[in-house]
Amino acid sequence: MAEDDEEILIHGFANFDVDVDWEPAEDYYVHIDILHGASSLVASRINCHMIRHDAYDPRLARNFPTDLMDDRDRQRERNGPVLNLRRFLAGGIGRQKYEFWKVRRNFSLAAFETMVNGLPQGVHVRLIRMINNDHEITRYYGANAAG
Repeated sequence: MAEDDEEILIHGFANFDVDVDWEPAEDYYVHIDILHGASSLVASRINCHMIRHDAYDPRLARNFPTDLMDDRDRQRERNGPVLNLRRFLAGGIGRQKYEFWKVRRNFSLAAFETMVNGLPQGVHVRLIRMINNDHEITRYYGANAAG
């Protein structure tokens, strides 16, 4: 698909307001593309954000990391998420993996946008939410990136 065709497809969707409190009825999938400014730093930051927010790759695991924790694991997390533990429970996912996730229905797009805004200048990320056999495409730009 040519870049112009992609722009037409993306701009054909209604603008999505990340501040809206709407929450889907079920957990759903997201696919993330780094369109500009890809680097190991960007991949790692996206990965950390997704793991911290209890997401997992459904190709590697079958349930959310926190649902797989026993009492000992929960005790280890009493002061916050232990990312290495969550990566292990998420199917042994690596730090550079960022593309495909299952997220909880209360996954915050506003928090994701804030994380992207903290990425290096020029980073351009596309997030596709797949909910109830439908999809929505949203683009996020890092600090000072042209939209």
